[in-house]
Amino acid sequence: NNSIQEMRVVVDVSNYLPYSIRLKQNGNWIRIRVNKIQVGKKCNDSQFKFNKSSYPNVELIDLR
Repeated sequence: NNSIQEMRVVVDVSNYLPYSIRLKQNGNWIRIRVNKIQVGKKCNDSQFKFNKSSYPNVELIDLR
């Protein structure tokens, strides 16, 4: 099973932008370091909408 068991995002408190993302997959941790972020770019809202029907076996946890 190649699913992600855990994900941690580390955010810079001075600008609230992520600088590290850690994923736990098959008991191993993978770290992604964010070196550059482009802010202020116009994006369509549909790019950020999660389509539940495309991923029927995913448990969605909404902490809003």
